[in-house]
Amino acid sequence: GLDRRRSKAARVRGNQFISINIKLALAIVPLILVFMGFNFVVILDHEQDILKQQTEKRAISLSTTLAIVSADSLRTFSAYQLQQNAFQFAKDSDILSVAILDNQNRIIAHNVASERGRTVNSASANEARTSQRELIHYTQEKNRRILEVYHPITIDQKRQGTVQILISMDSMDRALARSQRYLTGLTLVLLSGAVVFVGFLARWFSQPLLTLAHVARKLSKGELQTRATVTSFDEVGLLGTALNHMASRLEGMIE
Repeated sequence: GLDRRRSKAARVRGNQFISINIKLALAIVPLILVFMGFNFVVILDHEQDILKQQTEKRAISLSTTLAIVSADSLRTFSAYQLQQNAFQFAKDSDILSVAILDNQNRIIAHNVASERGRTVNSASANEARTSQRELIHYTQEKNRRILEVYHPITIDQKRQGTVQILISMDSMDRALARSQRYLTGLTLVLLSGAVVFVGFLARWFSQPLLTLAHVARKLSKGELQTRATVTSFDEVGLLGTALNHMASRLEGMIE
């Protein structure tokens, strides 16, 4: 009965044994994952803000310049020059449309000639009609994000119309997708390196303990001449010194 109970206790201890390497990995790897995930989100969000600010700054610059040159054309009542201005400012691939609106939001010039004469009735255009400064608005159309920018056209401090420029955000989304792929690859590389480092760290911690456990097993078998090699002055070194002292005492008592 006693041998059976001892055998059962040994099996229970064997089933409950978890290597210190695994424990250390389970403690450190989740922290590394959380840290890297947090950095991933923060960096990507920061880059998105930078790209968004750059796009808005460019849009405001374009609309301001077009409002100035359009004011000159309105002074001379040159519809042809207004239309040419719209064509020139719509040359960039990400610019979807350039329009010059009168005070009733009727299109008097557009990079697409067939749009002339149409009235823009969107909420953002109606808001811009009474605004004295540039207005930025984001819309979604057919899974495409669009930046709308409006700028008033003034002549002698009197409002004479509005510049409307629509810019596709596809280029910014592609840049963010490239950054996301780059950051994902970098995160995986760093995570792999961290896992390898944790493995070496766990081995560095566990190897002295395994050596002491081997010494303890020999002592338990009666090999009292066995001694642990003490190479450190930390807790493991103290344990090795204590084992050696215990072995010496036992050996002396038996003799």
